[in-house]
Amino acid sequence: LLVAGYPLELMDGDASHVPMTWVKAVLDELHKLLKNAHLFVVSVLGIQSSGKSTLLNTMFGIRFAVSAGRCTRGAFIQLLKMHKGSGPSDYLLVVDTEGLRAPELDSQKMLRHD
Repeated sequence: LLVAGYPLELMDGDASHVPMTWVKAVLDELHKLLKNAHLFVVSVLGIQSSGKSTLLNTMFGIRFAVSAGRCTRGAFIQLLKMHKGSGPSDYLLVVDTEGLRAPELDSQKMLRHD
């Protein structure tokens, strides 16, 4: 489904760890399917509720989930096939991740640095 252009939840935001075996298996399979294609990866990093998903949706015409009060949890990826001659890459892999400084994690009273 990823190669067909559907978004995929790469990492569950409610889990407390990064499932490296799952992530590696997904990316290995993607590599096999794309063979020798050139892949460019883009993502956005920022604080929670700063519009990262909206920015990616607007820039690339995709549909990562967005709504008032809802924040991305985990990491989602979507593969876009590039038009011939539009750049050096054959595919664009867009990664949407949850924001930094989630209030629900603030109960740990961690030190904040800017």
